[in-house]
Amino acid sequence: MSEPAPAQTQKRFSLSTLLKILLTVSAVGYILWLAQPDRVLGYFLTIDLHYLGLAILIKPLTDAVKIRKWQILAQVQLPKFSFWSALRSFYIGISLAVVTPFAIGELSRGAFASEKDRTELAGLVLFDKVLDLGTVALYSLLGLVLLFGQPLIAFILILAYVLVVAFLNRIITLLEAANYFGLGRLAVVQRLASSVKTITPQLALRTAGLSLLYFILFYLQAAIIMTAYGEAYPFEAVLLFPIITLSTILPITIGGVGIREGTAILLLQRFNIPEAVAFNTFFMHFVVANVLAGLVGAVLFLLPQRDRTSPTT
Repeated sequence: MSEPAPAQTQKRFSLSTLLKILLTVSAVGYILWLAQPDRVLGYFLTIDLHYLGLAILIKPLTDAVKIRKWQILAQVQLPKFSFWSALRSFYIGISLAVVTPFAIGELSRGAFASEKDRTELAGLVLFDKVLDLGTVALYSLLGLVLLFGQPLIAFILILAYVLVVAFLNRIITLLEAANYFGLGRLAVVQRLASSVKTITPQLALRTAGLSLLYFILFYLQAAIIMTAYGEAYPFEAVLLFPIITLSTILPITIGGVGIREGTAILLLQRFNIPEAVAFNTFFMHFVVANVLAGLVGAVLFLLPQRDRTSPTT
């Protein structure tokens, strides 16, 4: 007799989780060996706490930008969606995002915002994540272009980004209707289409602007943390930070730990940045940008919930 479906699902989930834990430990161990454990510890202990404190102080500002973006999007479905409701659901989503590739666990954010509108809000969260992914991809391409020349290509990329965001609702609608390669039948496309259709070009551009601002602050945070280790580096090094972020899309390890640091070591060595500094910078940035927010989300999850639809603040 075969196992019940729930038991099989739980077994697959357990095996997948165990495999990810093993891969995470292996990846971190290998990267530590590559960066030399004694040097990693040595640099870690010499971090300038003033710079680290500055990076932590920037965190509320970066989060406020992203929370405001989420509030604006959620108000498409819930006009009275308050900043507090956006803050609470955002941080709880982050607590799950910490252990998922490219923070995909953050898609649960809509479930903690409204019980009645979960499906619609899930589509808006998905749009938010796609927008963030597109922004990181844009910064990554711009970084490569600015490093290797061809400023005209950079201008074309910026123009293409603006046009895609402005007309994303029409693009998704056409994709759904044309059903290219069967994409229109995919649940993710249908959910995204139903939500994006309600987003005006003006609203899309406004949220795109907030996404661009968020990642500027996000990478400024990482640059400050790198400065805290006392190593001089050119501005061009910062242009490669978005590529390091993109490396965490691969669902190989928990939260991209090990993959992120390994990519940082490989990319930043061209600027003679020590492996130990690259490792410490992006591990510490992960802690400051994600783990701290995840802890806030865990606390908010345990606290009594206030009215989700109080007047907008």
